[in-house]
Amino acid sequence: MATTTDASTLHGPRMRKLCLLLDKSLTTTVGTLTYERLAECFPYLAQESPQLLRTAQGQVSQFMRATVENEFQTIVQQRHLVEKLNQLDQFIEKARASQTDEGIGPLQYSCIDPETAVRARTMKLKQAELAQLKEIYAKWATRNEALMASIKDKRRAMHTAKRAVVDNLQELQQVAQAGQAMDTDALAKDVRVILLFQVAALTSGLIVAAWAKSLAGDRTLVLLPDTKDQTVSQYGQFIDSLKGRGFQVTIDAATSSSAKVYEYDERQYDHLVLLVPGAKRFASGLDAKTLVEFVKDGGNVLVGAGSDFGGAQREFARQLGVEFDVRGNVVLDHFHYQATGSATDPAQRSQLVTDRFAAVDYILSDEVRQGGPVLFQGIGHRILPGPQETMVWPVLTGYDTTYSFDTMERRVVQPKDAVLAGTKLNLVSAFQSKNNARVALVGSATMFSNSAFDATVNSEGMAAGNKQFCHELSQWAFHEKGVLQVQSVAFRKLSDPLTANNPSAFRIRDEIEYRIELSHYANDQWRPIQLSDVQFEAIMLDPYIRKTLTAVDNTPTSTVFAASLQLPDVYGVFTFAVDYRRVGLSSVHHTDIVSILPFKHNEYRRFIPAAFPYYASSASLLLAFIAFSLVWLYNREPTEKKAQ
Repeated sequence: MATTTDASTLHGPRMRKLCLLLDKSLTTTVGTLTYERLAECFPYLAQESPQLLRTAQGQVSQFMRATVENEFQTIVQQRHLVEKLNQLDQFIEKARASQTDEGIGPLQYSCIDPETAVRARTMKLKQAELAQLKEIYAKWATRNEALMASIKDKRRAMHTAKRAVVDNLQELQQVAQAGQAMDTDALAKDVRVILLFQVAALTSGLIVAAWAKSLAGDRTLVLLPDTKDQTVSQYGQFIDSLKGRGFQVTIDAATSSSAKVYEYDERQYDHLVLLVPGAKRFASGLDAKTLVEFVKDGGNVLVGAGSDFGGAQREFARQLGVEFDVRGNVVLDHFHYQATGSATDPAQRSQLVTDRFAAVDYILSDEVRQGGPVLFQGIGHRILPGPQETMVWPVLTGYDTTYSFDTMERRVVQPKDAVLAGTKLNLVSAFQSKNNARVALVGSATMFSNSAFDATVNSEGMAAGNKQFCHELSQWAFHEKGVLQVQSVAFRKLSDPLTANNPSAFRIRDEIEYRIELSHYANDQWRPIQLSDVQFEAIMLDPYIRKTLTAVDNTPTSTVFAASLQLPDVYGVFTFAVDYRRVGLSSVHHTDIVSILPFKHNEYRRFIPAAFPYYASSASLLLAFIAFSLVWLYNREPTEKKAQ
């Protein structure tokens, strides 16, 4: 009896299902530990010793599988032991009941397994075995969490190392500038060492930059209404453009539950492309709150809307300060359109032909603004007044004759504020948050389709400008252009050239020079940039000094801006700040904390011109007192002799 029970417990149908489930879980878990993921965590090892990394990947997978299988076998054996103990307890209870109940015959003990009885008598407490099982489960859960935490730390370390390369290069440049005033012979050896470090830093920077042309990463998720070949091919040229620029594109449907933007509280993608205007909600739980958190976490989003635009995407746009028109409305223009049907039907004039590009030099190039007009068929929007108004910029607007049309009631939309008409009706807008994350809001998803890329806009067969427009708009949204970066900052006292750069303290009224080196990333390379409105501020609660910096030098990759100024006659802890925010460019905010000290008691001037009148009055009083004293002492009247 006992032998049969053991076999059914260890090799029964439930155990076989459990083993299959374990094998499937192991395959899924170990399968995620691919060579590509390890290469992302250890890029240097993947480049230097790829075979060693592949060997390590295989050994780690085997170790994980063997460890889990051993733990599973231990748990199964202990579970089987607990079942036998429970069976023994039942037999004991029945034996006790047989002694008090005369209607029950003698209990048959032949069904008790002797091995089980021996184990039961040698155990101290059955509860200890249960506690041990719980500890084993907790131990495995802890190992799993530690593994996931290690992967997250490696990814963060990779981004930290990228920033450290830039910081180290800045420090080396500062050391080189400080060493210019030192003796040439003594500096020769140090210069060679510094140059070696600079070459190493630049090489590391080039390796990091070679991963992707976008400075924000290359992981891109494109959501479409479905993943059928017909739907994917509809946006084939735009998707191929992303792949050709070095992005790792993942295409998924809005109804798919596998399209997870976050997993284990970690962002899985760097960029999102939402070409599903009709989706009210996403199966993966991607809602407006998640999209906002994605932007706060540094992710970039490109949204393609339409007349059926709504749901989470509409709420997300509202959080950014953009209000789209009512669902079902379209944009019409009876003077600038390309007919798609009956010329007498207003709804057939919804395909606009427009070249009303806004003055956003760093988003759209002259090639786009001077090229062919673009085709637009979709919904308009307006920028809401509020604190976020300065972070949203129109990129493409309507003509004076453009208006919003209600296709359901066949009438012109006339809102109370009357902003959905004319040049106030925006077709494409751009948003940039304070952390430089970017969002492109396009009122027409069809602008990115192959038909719009290959279309002509007039009888002469002029090509539409959609392809170049969408290409440059996505470049800006994904940090491939319009990115400013501080390469170095230096400030020093002009009267003492031997002083090192960036001292922690100055004296009041010191003459100093402030220099900042800025680089502009565009067309896959860093280059200098010409700016005339970069300002320096010396702040202690309020700005005491605000001065415009001028370009004084250019390098192949940057521009140096500088200004000479006198510090205020106020001592305290000041902040030297450069805060530069302009349309289309990433914001620059660099600060340094500097103490401005008063003079010591022996550093003040002994005589100052303002006190000369007091000096004169004191001297005149002293001279008058001396003269009076001399007259008083030595000018006496002679005494007359008395007559005899």
